[in-house]
Amino acid sequence: MDINIKQISENEYYNSKAYDIVYNGVGETYAKNIIPTDISESILLVAKLDKEIIGFVCGYNSSEYTDMININENINSTLKMIAVEPEYRGYGIGTKLTKECLKYLSQPTISRAWRRSEEPDSSLIFKKLNFDLISSIENTWLKESKQEQDDNFCPDCGKICYCDSEIYVLNN
Repeated sequence: MDINIKQISENEYYNSKAYDIVYNGVGETYAKNIIPTDISESILLVAKLDKEIIGFVCGYNSSEYTDMININENINSTLKMIAVEPEYRGYGIGTKLTKECLKYLSQPTISRAWRRSEEPDSSLIFKKLNFDLISSIENTWLKESKQEQDDNFCPDCGKICYCDSEIYVLNN
């Protein structure tokens, strides 16, 4: 498989199949808010196969998730999202996207794996790339999902989300 990795703009994300991949993978609420408004420079990359977008990764040189855990490290960047079309999972595309994104990010980098019940998740990539598991959080988005009252908050759970997550850190 000849996969090409290309950087895209925020506008390209919202107007491309990359948005659809994230939307279908983790839901509308998350897809709409993938790029924080207070971050001036996001790293947005897509994986293309024959000019068709089949994967996406997002990161930025700013820390996030540190308020969820007690961590003694100075975190410099966040790997926000890895998403690959279901029929292309298991071919190393997520790993390739992640490795490329990490080239743009200052270390150490923090990331969160959404522990889903039915699908493989990014924790497999983090383990492969030697991220350290720092914390596991049960019902990560329960309070947030109850406040949002969004019928499509979680693609697995629906309106109220009971998914767990894990926090990983990479020190290179």
